[in-house]
Amino acid sequence: MTVTSERLWFLGRTRAQPGDVAAHLRVVHHHRLLLLKSLYHRVSAERESLPAAGLRDFAAHWALLERAEQHAPSSTRRTLAYPAVGSRLARVLHAPGPGAFRDELSLTGQIAAAAALRSRCAFELVLPAPEGELVLPGIGGYDCPGGELRLAADGNTWPEPDRALAPLPGGNTVLDDVDVRLVPPGGGLSQPPAAHTGTAGEWWAPLWREAMDLLFAADPPRAREVAALTRCLVPLVPLPPNPHGPQDLYSATLRAAPGAVLTTPPEDAAALAEALVHEIQHTKLAVLCDLTPLYRTGGPAVHKVPWRTDPRPIGGLLQGTYAHLALTDLWHRIAATSGTGVRASVRRAARRRHRDYCEQVAEVLPELADSAELTDNGREFVGGMVAHHRRLSAAGQIR
Repeated sequence: MTVTSERLWFLGRTRAQPGDVAAHLRVVHHHRLLLLKSLYHRVSAERESLPAAGLRDFAAHWALLERAEQHAPSSTRRTLAYPAVGSRLARVLHAPGPGAFRDELSLTGQIAAAAALRSRCAFELVLPAPEGELVLPGIGGYDCPGGELRLAADGNTWPEPDRALAPLPGGNTVLDDVDVRLVPPGGGLSQPPAAHTGTAGEWWAPLWREAMDLLFAADPPRAREVAALTRCLVPLVPLPPNPHGPQDLYSATLRAAPGAVLTTPPEDAAALAEALVHEIQHTKLAVLCDLTPLYRTGGPAVHKVPWRTDPRPIGGLLQGTYAHLALTDLWHRIAATSGTGVRASVRRAARRRHRDYCEQVAEVLPELADSAELTDNGREFVGGMVAHHRRLSAAGQIR
């Protein structure tokens, strides 16, 4: 799959063109298939060090995944694209030695079971659950007091989870405060995932709806992109209260789990809308970099940026500048939403935030554009960023 210079230039503007979302999802699916192929090859290469029972289980899980795909290809494809599936595959493939690989290989069964349940094909399966519970990605958590999960589905009925994922209104996004394996060990998050309570959806659902309403009022194409690419929202433990002003917000994405937005509770819907747009840019750019290199890796972290105190390598500079350019665009459009029901106070704040972000991007964009670490494709991409920032800097010229 290739990307033309013209498409890279348009992608640099942070705004989705027709077909961009579908192309993004195709790349994610292709990457999942590559990970599954890598897993199959590693099992084949290390079969002498794996126990016979583990090999039999893997063969059964692989066959179930194939049967689910044959029974309902679109449902299986959607299951494979769920962010926690990427986390599981990364966890297995990055297992450091034969022992760790053997222990993590059972995660393949969780993926296969989730695909089979979603595809509504009949099956029976027993999965180990030594911790007394088990989460199937995109499905939910099951209590397993006996140390294993027995699943039986006849194609019409299937076992409901004890802790289901809470659907968020208006789309296909869910609140996932169940799956602890969505975040890999040592994932580098400043805040850990919040514990499941069973009632978190009651707080997050209205905030999500209000944030999406704001995005649709200000920028329907951006809102549709966020809705399509955000598969799950993962609540993080709140930051300590800020005694000097508004509650701070921390949000993140995971390279192994595109489509998951992880965030501490935002102060209001506008803050959640900003976090969603910000993190989806990171996801889009990470997936694009899997498709075509935009910069040469391994360079020193020497780039200073106004939104962080530590110097950044070229990848961090590109990611941060791209996300902040999208926020510059977002707040410009929110400021221009007169007559749409957006409160005047939000529009006033939007004008200030647009100006602040525009100045921050202007501070680092020339250094990024002149970097010798960019590839030819990277220069095309950043050229689109420069052109869009130029338009954003002149109020009223956005189309």
